[in-house]
Amino acid sequence: MAEADDSNHEGRVENVNRTENLLIYKVTDNPSWNLCVFFGLQHLLVAIGNTISVSLVVSHSICADETAKVQVLSNIMFSCGISTILQSLFGTRLPIYEGANSASIPVIVALMSLGRWECVAAATARPTVFGNSTDESLSSYSEDEEAPWIIRLRELQGCVMVASALHVVIGLFGVVGFMLRFIGPLTTVPMITLVALGLYDVINGLAAKEWGIALLSVFMVVFFAFYIGRFAVPLPSYSQDRKFYISKFYLFKLFPMVLAMLVVWLLCGILTWTGVLPTSEDSYGYYIRTDAYIAALIEAPVFYFPYPGRYGIPTVSSAGCTGACIAMLCVIIKDIGDYRAVASIVDEPPPPSHAFNRGIAVQGFSNLLGGAFGSPIPTVPYGQNHGLISMTKVCSRHVLIYAGGLLLLFAVVAKIPALLMCIPDPVLGGILLISMAMVASVGLLHLTRIDLLLARNQCILGLSLLLPLCAAAWIKDNPQAIKTGKL
Repeated sequence: MAEADDSNHEGRVENVNRTENLLIYKVTDNPSWNLCVFFGLQHLLVAIGNTISVSLVVSHSICADETAKVQVLSNIMFSCGISTILQSLFGTRLPIYEGANSASIPVIVALMSLGRWECVAAATARPTVFGNSTDESLSSYSEDEEAPWIIRLRELQGCVMVASALHVVIGLFGVVGFMLRFIGPLTTVPMITLVALGLYDVINGLAAKEWGIALLSVFMVVFFAFYIGRFAVPLPSYSQDRKFYISKFYLFKLFPMVLAMLVVWLLCGILTWTGVLPTSEDSYGYYIRTDAYIAALIEAPVFYFPYPGRYGIPTVSSAGCTGACIAMLCVIIKDIGDYRAVASIVDEPPPPSHAFNRGIAVQGFSNLLGGAFGSPIPTVPYGQNHGLISMTKVCSRHVLIYAGGLLLLFAVVAKIPALLMCIPDPVLGGILLISMAMVASVGLLHLTRIDLLLARNQCILGLSLLLPLCAAAWIKDNPQAIKTGKL
């Protein structure tokens, strides 16, 4: 039986590029565990740029110091791991990677800007601790001695848990299934496309620190995936019937983003080591340096274990819970588009209404657990990982289960999140750019199901794409135009 599995796997890999749209692994396929590990690692590296960006913004909002930023990132990664595993096993059962929700950032920033949460005492905060054998326990602090970021983190934990409970209720009572009857292809196109276009600020914030390196990352992904991806790499293999032999493995086709990231990261390391790059943070090109965030790597402990109640009992406020619940409703609308996008990418029919309801309920339950374990922000399906699936044609949900397991492992080994923070920002920006470009193209594919000769459809589609971008830009430029007061 093992020999048959080996021959099937080899035949599958050798036929990777027979047709452009061939799925190498379907949703229910189970690749070998070693391939699942590497495929899962690729998903993690594709998503880590956005995750780190969200983590840094949240850390800044709660007045966290440099060492505490690693702990916040570990908590978020742990929550993402829980959500990814549960969604793949019990939710929609599609290959969906759950990452930190950047749409919740405005709510967090607005909440933390209130008078009682301003970072006035951050400068006198005592250093954060990680709870290993050489550190003092967090639980030993009195209320007056606690670092300011811990008190703020408890507030965000409580808001996430309250909104997640409502998330679960909406899923269990079938509200999403009722909404689906009003959502057709004309709705799906702008929903999916705007998932990609909505991240242009994040992409620009990372890539603009050095556009040359960012575009080099994009070029390397395209080069590996579409130009040399059809060439097989000879690898030594072994089976009981053939003993030792040379097999063909399409390394560049299956791991284009990991290879591109490693190559450009190595180039940045060489430029840093040779002293070519500036040493001042205010200089253009400084954030290409691989040692720009080295302090967090040095100060982080080896292990860190999240657990419920680590920071005390989560707190809640009317302002925080109201904002979190509004953001949660927006997430549910986005989830509908994500579920349909992934189903389209993996060549599966759109999920039935009960699968949508189950996916929403499981996501809410996962975020409830994540908040209990210390995450200050909920999770959502990541569009860049949809783009990765579209590019590599590896659609197995088992790969995402392994990716979730890697997230849990990396969250516990605190040195790994600190190391990932050392990846230069422009490299992450380039990887995110090509990923979201693939997602936008998937959304536009649904245009083939719409009669665009009808002026009505043209008007609806154009307004659906342009109006949200205009509204978002206006709100950003006029933050004081809409006054809601303070709850």
